[in-house]
Amino acid sequence: MQKLREITELPQPTVSRSVALLSEWKTPETPGLGLVTTAIDPQKRRRKTVDLTEKGEELASSLANAVR
Repeated sequence: MQKLREITELPQPTVSRSVALLSEWKTPETPGLGLVTTAIDPQKRRRKTVDLTEKGEELASSLANAVR
C-alpha cells in the first residue's frame, strides 16, 4: 500500500480506507466492492500487497476501453 500512497499522494489512512472499501469486506460486518484482494507480503510482514480480483480486472478493462 506504500506504493499506492506514493502514486496517489494521499495520506495513509485514506489509502487504507479506500482499499478496504474496494476489497471483499470493508469491515467485518460491511461488505466491500470485491474489486481487490490484500495479502501480507511474505518477505516483509509489515507490508500488504493489493491485487485486482477478476471483477476488478473486468472493471479496469471496461474503464480503459471507455477512455480510448
